[in-house]
Amino acid sequence: VRAKQYLESCRNYSFFTVDVADILEMSPFTVKNHIQKILRKMRVENRSHAVARAISLGILPAGGL
Repeated sequence: VRAKQYLESCRNYSFFTVDVADILEMSPFTVKNHIQKILRKMRVENRSHAVARAISLGILPAGGL
């Protein structure tokens, strides 16, 4: 559930760690660590690829906001 929130925040609002941290009310350090874990699990190199993979797998709906 939390991973989906990170990916939705990246897709809908910003790819900047500080912005995602503000949206989710967490520290940037925590967000950075979680994003890195998500990237490893999804076997992608960056956030935009993670969002694209999540959409293609049906984890996130296509389209933004």
